[in-house]
Amino acid sequence: MKRLMTALILFSLVCLSLPGDDIDPPDADGVYFAREPSSMITADYTGNEIIFTEELRLMYRGSRNFVMATFSEGLVPGYDPRIARSFTGSELNYRLLHNQTQQVLMDLSAPDAEITFLADNALNILQSSSPNRWRYFSLFYTIVIPADQIVSGSGVHSDTYTISLYTRNNLNSFSGLELYDTIDVQINIHAAGIVQLSIVEAGASPDFTSTEYPMNLGELEPGTTGRADLIAKATTSYAISVESSNRGNMVHHQLKDNTILYTMKVDGNLVDLENQTQPIQIYSGQPPTGEEGRRYEIEVVVGEFSMTAPGDYQDHITFTVTAH
Repeated sequence: MKRLMTALILFSLVCLSLPGDDIDPPDADGVYFAREPSSMITADYTGNEIIFTEELRLMYRGSRNFVMATFSEGLVPGYDPRIARSFTGSELNYRLLHNQTQQVLMDLSAPDAEITFLADNALNILQSSSPNRWRYFSLFYTIVIPADQIVSGSGVHSDTYTISLYTRNNLNSFSGLELYDTIDVQINIHAAGIVQLSIVEAGASPDFTSTEYPMNLGELEPGTTGRADLIAKATTSYAISVESSNRGNMVHHQLKDNTILYTMKVDGNLVDLENQTQPIQIYSGQPPTGEEGRRYEIEVVVGEFSMTAPGDYQDHITFTVTAH
């Protein structure tokens, strides 16, 4: 029975001689891996897109004109995206694509109209001139790990898929399909714990490239209030701590004994900077944020003061985010 499908033919590299690093062919005709492909693929994911190409070095002898390589589902059903999981259950997406067309690679269990595989039809070029010789060629596929993924935990995320090699007589029909060789491939993606902080004017968009934000309170009076937003973006759980260089006091730029006390709240919760002896942890075990990040409102209120020297007063507040 004929099965309709969509497929494009991938170019091949054909070599009549046996390269020195290819393995010896078997006795029986068919299509086989001429060189053991990578059975374990590793990548370090830090939030940027990763794209790399894998080669399938194959050898073929026989009377059939078409060879194809299919890619099974992984441990989690589905072809696009594929899912790599950590032992804690966090997930990271990746894709297997046709090297030229960028179509999603599948196997024969996919719906007929969706099947895309790596294929080679250049075998018939040499069929009449060398029907009994082994032909060597390469097929290529692309692995893509998309950027800006938010995972619930750092560490190694793994998945396994099977590559199967078939021969057939008709490119548009699966009749007479013969399976000759398979290999299981494990992909291990190490996801680093990515955490970022931004402090911006209240309501503004985050700027994760900047490490400082000056809050200008203008002419000081008791009760003067300043507001800003602290925005966290994290691919893992995280904690936030804060410390004041002057323990909740703004200090005169020249007369260091002249200070003005202020209070600070984060999301409405008072942070006791005046009595700090070490960085104060204001949040712990915060979950991953998602693409948009998580926003915390900062409010600074100037305290009561009198008989202070004119001039500029300032303090330096440091927020630190730590991946868990």
